Amino acid sequence: MADQQALSDAITSLNQATASLTTQIGTLADANTTFSERLNSIEQTLTSVQTTQADLSNAQNVVSSRLDTLPSVTAHQRRLFLTPAQNRTGSTQTPPAGRPASASNQAAVGDGSNPTEEGIPQNQGNPAIDDGLLMEDPDVILSDDFVKVRQELDEMKSKFHQATSSAPEIDRVIEETRRTPFTSKISNLRIKDSRKVKLQTYDGKGDPKNHLAAFQIAAGRIDLEPDEEDAGYCKLFSENLSGSALLWFTQLEPGTIDSFKELSSAFLKQYSMFMEKATSDADLWNLTQGQNEPLRKYIAKFKEVIAKIPGVSHAAALSALRNGLWHESRFREEIIVNRPSTIQDALFRATNWMEAEEEKLSLAKKHRPAKLVVGNPTKKFEPKDQKRFGVNPATNAVGKPSPSRGRYNSPNTWVRDESAYCDIHRVNGHSTKDCSVLKKHLTELWAAGELANFNIEEFVESYHKEKEDSEASNPPEKKYKPNGPGTPNTPKKRIDVIMGGSKLCRDSIRSIKRHKKSAAIQTAVGFQSNEQTPSISFDNSDTQRLTGPHDDALVITLDFANFEVTRCLIDTRSSVDLIFLSTLQRMGISKADIIGPPAPLVAFTSDTSMSLGNIKLPVLAAGVPMIVEFIVFDRSAAYNIILRTPWIYQMKAIPSTYHQCVKFPTPAGIGTIRGDQETSRSCYLMGHRLKLK
Repeated sequence: MADQQALSDAITSLNQATASLTTQIGTLADANTTFSERLNSIEQTLTSVQTTQADLSNAQNVVSSRLDTLPSVTAHQRRLFLTPAQNRTGSTQTPPAGRPASASNQAAVGDGSNPTEEGIPQNQGNPAIDDGLLMEDPDVILSDDFVKVRQELDEMKSKFHQATSSAPEIDRVIEETRRTPFTSKISNLRIKDSRKVKLQTYDGKGDPKNHLAAFQIAAGRIDLEPDEEDAGYCKLFSENLSGSALLWFTQLEPGTIDSFKELSSAFLKQYSMFMEKATSDADLWNLTQGQNEPLRKYIAKFKEVIAKIPGVSHAAALSALRNGLWHESRFREEIIVNRPSTIQDALFRATNWMEAEEEKLSLAKKHRPAKLVVGNPTKKFEPKDQKRFGVNPATNAVGKPSPSRGRYNSPNTWVRDESAYCDIHRVNGHSTKDCSVLKKHLTELWAAGELANFNIEEFVESYHKEKEDSEASNPPEKKYKPNGPGTPNTPKKRIDVIMGGSKLCRDSIRSIKRHKKSAAIQTAVGFQSNEQTPSISFDNSDTQRLTGPHDDALVITLDFANFEVTRCLIDTRSSVDLIFLSTLQRMGISKADIIGPPAPLVAFTSDTSMSLGNIKLPVLAAGVPMIVEFIVFDRSAAYNIILRTPWIYQMKAIPSTYHQCVKFPTPAGIGTIRGDQETSRSCYLMGHRLKLK
């Protein structure tokens, strides 16, 4: 029974759906019929227009044919001479007795008969007379037929002009300018004088939401009755549209806007694509300060974004500010150590940190050593009674200065200013601010971050004191005076080259001098070590696999931080271990892992370059682990790492370029790491190419 009931219900639903579908089909059929009737009506209208145009063309042809049947030039001349205007020339003739003058004139114009020879001169060569002149002359009497034909012709030309020329297009444009989308309730309203209120115009560009808000605020000052306010807003809003916005307004359908709400909705819908995206808390958290970005620039961006977020809490704003600051920013430390209670308090503190940051940069730029520009000298300085720096014939010693009166003036290829005085060297020739010693000392202070505490007077005083102490502890050797003839046995000159700094002392003149003095004391007293180290020796077996003769540098392969790094140069001429930034990057080590301030590196040519800082890496050599501190240098080089005296000293190693190996003690005996001649020569070729670039 349940199945039968369900089936019955389904049949009933199906019948209802069928009836509904039939009703819809009937409605569609009626709509189709209505559309067909409208289409037929349009076709009939079009046919009527085409018929009217054909009638106008036929009428024009009829008028043209009637004009052709009018009298020729002679008839026009006869009409002109038989009018009362001839009285002005005295040649008018009196009509015959029994015939009135009007009849005579009518015969002359209307019946087409030829005039007598006495009345009208027979001159066929007279030009045609302008009809416009005849109709404008008040003394000329025209026939009724001519006037009637002329009127018909003007009327037909006017109708034809309206049907074929651009006059309908002009009428349509004028009609469109008069059309308004407002209903009669809004259109018939007359607003009082509102010129005292300045309203913004909108030309279809910019945020429509901002324009609508600004309009409502300004329009609220206009004195309108309560029942006129809605319609008044509509008219004022439309009056302040221009450009594409005004064109959009004129193209709205007539009678579709009945309230300011409808107008606002249509306006916002049309220009919604220009609405700016609302600022959220996420935009505030996405702000970050770059590594070299000034604090003032970042705070300005932060203020611009937070001003667009209404109701943001102080805690959220402070967290976003702290999150966006650079991780090494001192202002970040300030708001962590001394937590501000409000975002306004934090931004007020930021002003002081901005001034401190900008003052520090300004002073650094002010005290930055001037770049030495070496160019072609205009004049070479050669003191009188002194020989140039070079070979001294008296002693036959290369590089020894010639004796002179007073202090020794070193040779100089730059232009010297004898009027300038240097307080540091106590000589004329250059000023104190141009002194190279002062510039180098300022560079060291800047690298160490101590430039703000510099005092020029204290530096000059300490410089002279250290110089006097050095001369007192190391008195100049007496000159050797030979007792017999022959060449004097003078001590040889030695050139000492310093590259880089030392980990055992700071990179300052005072620290290096103390380090030097300690070495002199140890040399005089002697140094004894209780540590037992095995002996290390080299023999011919170390050179069996070498290609000789050779002058190859010692280049080996070592393990650094679990990486097998090739092209490691063993160099005994310098006091720092170097690793290049490109090598660290290939090892996957970030630049942020570099610690310590930048330090100057002085090459053997006295050129100074700044390092990026320090980094400690584990080094494994023949099973011996060692933590080595490297100076990071950012420059293109033929080698990946340069191991110098610090590593060699730690390993108690002895390198030999002749035997192309380095040996050092290990718990299992003497460890040996051999060099690769092929790699060494490849590095030499690469270094030569880098010099040529």
